Amino acid sequence: MRTVGLLLTIIGCTAVTAQPFQWTTYTSTSSVIDLLVVEDHLWAATTGGLFDYDPASGSFDVYNNTRGLAMNQCNAVGRDAQGWIWVGAQDGRITRLEPESGDIRLNYDLQDEVFEINAILGSGENVFVAANNGIFRFSYRSISDNYRVLESIRVLGSFPGETRVSALAVRDGYLFAATAQGLARASLATESLSAPSAWTNYTSANGGLPQNSLTTVFAGDSALWIASTNYVFSFVGETVGNEAMLAGIKTFAESQGVLLAASNNAAFAQVSGQPEQWTALGQGLPAISRIASFTDGDVERFVIGQPDNYSARGGLLYLIDNQWVGPLRAPGIGGNLITAVGVSPSGAVWAGGKNLISADLALNGVYMLAGESWEARTRLEWDPGRGLNDIQGFAFDQSGGVWISSFGSGVAWLRGDEIHYYNHADTAGFSEDGPRFAGIPADPRFVVTQVSVSARGDLYISDRLSANYLPVIRVSAEWIASGNHAVPWNYFSLGSTNNDREVETLIADPFDRIWVSPSGDGTLSFVLNYADTPADSTDDERFVYHPANYEDAAYTCYDDINKQAVDYEIDHQGYLWAATPQGAYYTQGGIPADLSQLFFICVADLPVGTRVNDIHVDAQDNKWFATDEGVAVLDRSFRWVHVFQTSAEADNPSDLAAKNVTSIASNPANGDVWIGTSDGLSRLRTPYVSRGGELDEIWPYPNPFRADGSQRMFVDHQKLGARFDEFRIYTISGRLVRKLSWEQMVDPQVGWDGTNNDGDLVAGGVYLLVAATEDGSAATGKIAVLGR
Repeated sequence: MRTVGLLLTIIGCTAVTAQPFQWTTYTSTSSVIDLLVVEDHLWAATTGGLFDYDPASGSFDVYNNTRGLAMNQCNAVGRDAQGWIWVGAQDGRITRLEPESGDIRLNYDLQDEVFEINAILGSGENVFVAANNGIFRFSYRSISDNYRVLESIRVLGSFPGETRVSALAVRDGYLFAATAQGLARASLATESLSAPSAWTNYTSANGGLPQNSLTTVFAGDSALWIASTNYVFSFVGETVGNEAMLAGIKTFAESQGVLLAASNNAAFAQVSGQPEQWTALGQGLPAISRIASFTDGDVERFVIGQPDNYSARGGLLYLIDNQWVGPLRAPGIGGNLITAVGVSPSGAVWAGGKNLISADLALNGVYMLAGESWEARTRLEWDPGRGLNDIQGFAFDQSGGVWISSFGSGVAWLRGDEIHYYNHADTAGFSEDGPRFAGIPADPRFVVTQVSVSARGDLYISDRLSANYLPVIRVSAEWIASGNHAVPWNYFSLGSTNNDREVETLIADPFDRIWVSPSGDGTLSFVLNYADTPADSTDDERFVYHPANYEDAAYTCYDDINKQAVDYEIDHQGYLWAATPQGAYYTQGGIPADLSQLFFICVADLPVGTRVNDIHVDAQDNKWFATDEGVAVLDRSFRWVHVFQTSAEADNPSDLAAKNVTSIASNPANGDVWIGTSDGLSRLRTPYVSRGGELDEIWPYPNPFRADGSQRMFVDHQKLGARFDEFRIYTISGRLVRKLSWEQMVDPQVGWDGTNNDGDLVAGGVYLLVAATEDGSAATGKIAVLGR
């Protein structure tokens, strides 16, 4: 019996054409959360990273986690006295960026301390950060060449402790904080701002404020301007003035004596000479996050930062002739929650992206990578008959088309420039005059699907809860080759109860049988055999089972296998793998021809994560597990060879965009692995490509190798089959350990002495070996290293 475990042995791998283990992140920076103007450049904190926009050249420079940011979801942007840009991440980490050199400094002082950074304000040698639980005062430390928290200001006078601070401003030597309890003010000359006595409070009961619930505060040219839920007013000295009823204002900007204010969806200008009067500015603003002013050549302009909203993606809007023009946005993928990713046989990368507008509203779309630019291939918004909602997966047919499944809006087929949508509204398919899909009984418009292509080129579609009790659909390779036409597809029943149509993922095995998993509400799994007669349902055979009844409970399955498989994959050795909300399992000895011999083994030692969202098999039969806590990679000999988590993790840090991984695909021609996450799309350059090239296999000796200075590790040059130009040693997380030459590595007396580039002996574990030539050919292998 084969079980999954960590074995320190060696396999030979094959050619590769790119430097391995390089990360790239692709995000959307259209949803602007905060704006900062520095020397007429616009810096924007977005849900997909930080961008620098230069109006003079019209160019965007985007920073995300593979360019040094702590994470991609950014909440606030500011600047310190040394000219470094600060950006606050959703998890409380802060990144400092020096624009000229590109130098990066990370600060972890607020990680796990705050969950919301609302504003970053530099003042003299200090930087103040407004958060959900108070204000944090940072000061520069020359020893670390970074800022560190000098004070945690938790109590602002008589306000309750750890009050949320929504905005900060500095004026006339005072620091002002806007809160739901009112306004708090402290002198910047005070040595300790963490003392409650350092703060003076202004409220409606004590200070003359028209309202306590403050949304923002702004240091204008002539006064401090404050907005509450329903009012806008000035504050000079300790006196409220110029009060106006203006609801929902959350941001101000001022230029050449003109003061602007903006709410979530409207902008207003203060009437000249009448500070209590405001007039609407421009029309049709569905969403606003920040408003700012900057110099565009010789012209002072106002600009709005716009988040993604219910009607479109956001960006930057200019005010020109009293109209808002735009939006401008950096090029990128259409959404940061990647719900599905696929790579076509031609190497085209497809991604399903989603922009979350609210808990129950999202913009959805399908995007294809063309060079380094993403092209939108379907409509963003859901509209039955036109678009897709909640992309679930991709399947690529033998005629060059891509089939896209969704949660709620059926299937789309993209073939060249043609797009066909199949759902309840299609006029032909199930019968000559019936729809392709029946939809769920409660709402025939709602069609939940997943797609898979068999080895012979047939497409299989699951239709969850189909109202006609035909939840499995076959689109033959012949139908696909003929193009879109009215001839019906083949439909299969799994039974006559609701449980028999609660289906989710499906896959065709080498015997052309269809394995069908239940959805979260279902209980039964099926293997459907239509006996080579898809048009004749009278001879169909169904094997019905519950995975827990076929598990190896005594050895690996300590708990029952989860009934729901969210993904099926078949590897190069014929094993069926199933991803579930509680781990993964596979078929013992491959997929049996006789299903009475079916037996499942649990992946009991998954090194990271609990929920497995996807399993992908690459060109060299490695299994990539997409989990809720990162990525784990199992090789064909059932050894864990890689674990990837984010830079915030201590054990397996990498430049993975986010640890919640939704889907994985790879390109066998160049080894690129594409990893969809909840915070962007990651590309990892790997050596796992299809066999080819001149170099063959790396055979290291001795193996295992003891890294204590007593041995030298070398390679058998005859097994390689060709001379290489460079030899590289990596950790399993992809970090470079050492570079060596041909002359060193083929000499048993020289070889590798077990040290890294700093001359320190490495720790025990499994290391990846890569031999590469100047023309791009390469081979890989592994070595088990025993520590001192």
